[in-house]
Parts: sequence; C-alpha cells; structure tokens
Amino acid sequence: MEVSLKSPKRPEILLNFRGFRKILELLLKLTALPLIPRHFWCFKFQILVVPHFFIFTIISSLWCIFYGSVASGETTLTFYSIVVLVAHVQVLAKILTYIWNRKEVRDFLDWFEGFYSIKEKDNKIEKIFEDQLSWSLNVSKMCFRAMLMAYGSTCISMIIFLLYKGDAFIYRFPFSPDNPSQVHLGLLHLFQSLGLFFNTFFVVAGDLWVAIIGIHIMGMLRVLADFIRLLDESSQNHSSLLRRIQTLHADIINHNRIFNDLIFHLLTAQLLSSIFLILMSLSAVKYDAVGFVSYFLGGSSIIQLLLICLFGEIIFMRYSDIDRCLNLTKWYEMTLADQRNFILILRMGQKPYGLKAGGMYDVSMPTFIDIVKLAISYCAILFAFIE
Repeated sequence: MEVSLKSPKRPEILLNFRGFRKILELLLKLTALPLIPRHFWCFKFQILVVPHFFIFTIISSLWCIFYGSVASGETTLTFYSIVVLVAHVQVLAKILTYIWNRKEVRDFLDWFEGFYSIKEKDNKIEKIFEDQLSWSLNVSKMCFRAMLMAYGSTCISMIIFLLYKGDAFIYRFPFSPDNPSQVHLGLLHLFQSLGLFFNTFFVVAGDLWVAIIGIHIMGMLRVLADFIRLLDESSQNHSSLLRRIQTLHADIINHNRIFNDLIFHLLTAQLLSSIFLILMSLSAVKYDAVGFVSYFLGGSSIIQLLLICLFGEIIFMRYSDIDRCLNLTKWYEMTLADQRNFILILRMGQKPYGLKAGGMYDVSMPTFIDIVKLAISYCAILFAFIE
C-alpha cells in the first residue's frame, strides 16, 4: 500500500485545499469578468472583458503580420507576430472552454472538497485518504509553480527583447497610419506588454484548472487502488468495502468521461498549437532569428505539451494499476455474494480510460515521443536545406 509515515491531518489538508481553491477561483473569476456588473445589466447575455480583449489582440496580430512585418521584410517581427497569434488563439480556446463549462468545473471542485472534508471512521481508510489527498494537493501546487516559472520567464524575456529593440512591434492597431506619432507608439508599446502579460496570466489560469482536475482524478485512482489492496489485508466480511470500491470506481469513471468531454476541443487545439510553436521555435534557433528568446519559447511549449501528455499517461497507468490489483486479489477466499460483486468491479476495471484529443488520439507519453520525433525530423530537414 502506498502510504507515507507522516502526513498532515484531514483538517489541515482541507484548510490548504480551500486556500488553493480560492486562488484558482480568483483566476477563473477574472477569466469570466463581465464588462458591466450584473446588477447594472438588464439583458440575459453578458459582455465579457477577457474574450473580447483576446479577439482584439488576434486581430492586431493579423494586421501586424499582413500589413507590417511581412511588408517591411522583418523576419524577427514576423516570427514574433505569428507565435503570439497562435498563443492567443490557444489561450482564447482555454478561456472559452472554461466560460462554457463553469458549472462543471465548480462541480468537480465540490466533488474533490467532499473527499477532503469527510472524516472516515476506519483508521486505515482515513490514512489512505490523508496520504493520497495530501499527494494530490502537493502535486497541484508543484504544477502551479512550474507553470509560473516556465510561462513567466518566457513572457519576461519577450517583453525585455521587444523593449530593447525599441521599434519592434508584434501588434498593430487596425487602420493605424504608416507614420504614427510618439504617443501612438507609446500606446502600442503598452498594449503589447499588456497583451503578453495577460496571455501568460490566462494561460496559467486555463492550464491550472485542467491540471488540478487531472491530478485529483489520479489521486482518487490511487485511493481506489489502496482500497483494493485492503481486501487482502482484512479477514473480515468484505461486503461493505466492496460496495465502497464499486461506488467509488463508478464515480471516478463517470467524472473521467465528463472531464474528457470538457477538454475535448481544448486538447485538440493544445496539441496542434504546441506542435506549431515547437517547430517555429526550432526554426528560429536554427536561423538565429530572435536570439535567446526562441529557447524560452521552445522550452515553455515543450513543458506545456509534456505536462498534458504526462497527465494522460499517468491516468492510463493508474487504471492499468487498478486492473492489476484486481487480478491479484484473493477473490477465491470471499463468500459467493462477495464474489458476484467482485466480478462487477473486475469488469469495470478491464477497460482503461485516459485523455483523448479530438476523440481519436491518445494524450500520452507515446504521443509526446512521436511529436519529439517529428521535431527531430524537422530539424534534420532544416539542416539539409540550409547546409
């Protein structure tokens, strides 16, 4: 059984989770911030600030690409504008996914908090929940810090590079004059710095709620595996524990399906945009178009893709671990009624579940390796053509 010798007690874990949840809910509230407060707005629909801001940044990036960077022949600015355009589309997809599924996300958080708040009478079961919930919370916090470091360093490096260049712009206001004034240039500098900052802020918010849900589903699968191991450790009647396992297993499978439906389009956009950003960063490294910034862009894109593929792989492995634990259980020592219940649980555990992009492609480490192979092949073609 995967338990640690020392773990915080349930009230302390619950307090930490609620504090972390407040941070997440604050980020998500800013994502769905209305332009006009509800009590001043008489219509059913709402005008949200963040989606419209990113739509305007996408239009400004397109305007810069077609009427600024390409026309002037600036390779560096063209690269930046395309990368920022793809990043904004990716972030907009994450924002819209959350806005359309706000209720489901809150339901997931309430479901997790229910496990944090319930005190178990059985000491072994209580120990399992304490250890696995503590693990889920600690891993969620580690992912949050990793996102801040990876995305934040990329954002800061891009802003510093653009300010250092002085006349480098990755946005252009639509229908702006060819010879803008100093006030116009100052506003454009401010707008592109805010655009990069908000892009980083909301990509962290968009990735964080997905990561928290995925990590806690892993934690519940770890709890389920430990419950199954308890069947061999207890010589008492297994009926109550089998019913508990069956209920928890069905609940996890149901929530995993809901989670897959939530991020169906998001995972597809994430995979395609990450592949594009990785290939663009490799091209910039080879041509030395944007200097050190391309390394930050490539690194953050790879980390972003790696985290999602790693989540999918671990969830798949956890389901496989449950199937293995069920097959190793001494079911033949149970009563006939318990054996019937065990067969139902065994049938539920025979089909592993994971994350899928577009309903077709498994989001797992083999997929990540295939993308890395594609990137290596792309580099080989670049070297062949350039040399």
